[in-house]
Amino acid sequence: MKRIRKNLLIVNLITMLFFASTEIVESILPFFLVTYLGASMLIVGIIEGFSEGFSNFLKIVGGYFSDFKRRKRIVVFGLISFMFSSVSLFFVKRWSDLILSIVLKDISEGSLIPAKDYILSSSYKIKKAEIFSLNRIFENAGEFLGVFIVFLYSMFFMNYSIYYLFFVSLLFSTFALLIFLNFREKRLVRSPKKSISWKILYPNYLLLFSIFSFINFGYSFYILKVYSQTESVSASLGFYLVFSIILIVGTFFSAKLFDKIGESKFLEITFLTFFISHILFILLPVAGFLSVAVADAMFEIGIWGTLGNKIKYRQGFVFGAYHFLIGITSLLSGVFLGYIWDVFGSDVPFWIGAVISIFGYLVLKYLFRR
Repeated sequence: MKRIRKNLLIVNLITMLFFASTEIVESILPFFLVTYLGASMLIVGIIEGFSEGFSNFLKIVGGYFSDFKRRKRIVVFGLISFMFSSVSLFFVKRWSDLILSIVLKDISEGSLIPAKDYILSSSYKIKKAEIFSLNRIFENAGEFLGVFIVFLYSMFFMNYSIYYLFFVSLLFSTFALLIFLNFREKRLVRSPKKSISWKILYPNYLLLFSIFSFINFGYSFYILKVYSQTESVSASLGFYLVFSIILIVGTFFSAKLFDKIGESKFLEITFLTFFISHILFILLPVAGFLSVAVADAMFEIGIWGTLGNKIKYRQGFVFGAYHFLIGITSLLSGVFLGYIWDVFGSDVPFWIGAVISIFGYLVLKYLFRR
């Protein structure tokens, strides 16, 4: 039991450091693309969508190997891949130069995240929502730390090269690797070698969570929508800090609510929260940005809490498959909505998101009808 708790602490700590590292890059990336590299919103959507899609495709592979290989080696490989991704950012001069960094980052996430989720899922047989919510709180805390660093840069160090931020990102991933070397995997627990079928993937949830991932736009869309109102990088990042705090608190209370009311009602409320946030983005972008933090927290707990309770075997593969589902839907969403933004304006994507939120709510009511 003591070893399990120590390993969970290590996993949570490296989760925080890893996401702090990635968030430093991802929070500055929209401004970096638009301001420094001259990219359009379509390019932003393609890059963000491709990154989500490719990394989540790789999570199927990472999840598959997590069922049969040592998870420690997979996580170490992921951390080293991200370190190389950070180094490659120092050589970016055009938006097309980002491809190498994105691919390395996606390899990192595709290997690390399913292995991490497998460790969490197999640590205890009960309280899966609490275990995943605690890990998501550490994840959100890491994201907050990353955004805070970028916010400080925007306030006081804008005259310095943006590449200093990439160096800080590299430091965080290096610290995460050094900490994880203390992780002790006593023995390899293999998943039963049962055949893969649609049954273990829960097709109804595949449909539901694909709708969720489509309406949960990439953070670049949210940040740039706020930026269109504030016209200030520092102010936009300041609101992103508040967003991160709400995400941490929302994740904690979402886990409590999930356990109390059950998955069906919880997912219904999540769809309605997304609907409200998209409407607010049209009327009051800052309010929409802060409210979507609650929706995002509920979405994270909804999907991983639900799957954590249901998956009985081939855990790595199924987690990887759902990560891939989210990624490919995010790719389609990013490309489509980026084009819509460029052609019809920044409000139209959020009208579409509001309509699809109601559609998803109705689909959920149909699937869970008694």
